[in-house]
Amino acid sequence: IFAIENNCPHQHFAALHEGELDGFNLRCPMHGWTFDIRTGKPVTGEGCLKTFPVIIRGGDVWITGI
Repeated sequence: IFAIENNCPHQHFAALHEGELDGFNLRCPMHGWTFDIRTGKPVTGEGCLKTFPVIIRGGDVWITGI
């Protein structure tokens, strides 16, 4: 489980949740930049996604650092 900010670093487009996920690579639906959701680093394009640490306790998922 990974947690990322919903904003693409290119023009701060806030719709990454509408993008395509292929393995660990998320493609922004606006301009096609692709990012590794594990690290936030770009596969194509520039900039990085903000990532957040995740803790799993029992059946609960906690996102920290928000």
